[in-house]
Amino acid sequence: MKVINNIYGRIVSLENLVMAWDEFKVGKTQKEDVTEFEFFLEQNLFALHEELKTKKYRHGLYTSFYIRDPKVRHIHKATVKEF
Repeated sequence: MKVINNIYGRIVSLENLVMAWDEFKVGKTQKEDVTEFEFFLEQNLFALHEELKTKKYRHGLYTSFYIRDPKVRHIHKATVKEF
């Protein structure tokens, strides 16, 4: 078995969070929660990094809605966390 030292630190690094944000926001630039988070992106990423690094991060709320395509589906969508 291969041992990887300090992988958690690499996963929650600021560089990795910036890359993850860039991938996440593709196709969502008109969404209100995404634009609000990005308006204070640097502050939000630093706050997120600190919560992850100290293992105090708690996932935010979900919004719930129904779609019909043609089958009715109940969707629970994670929102972008507010700091």
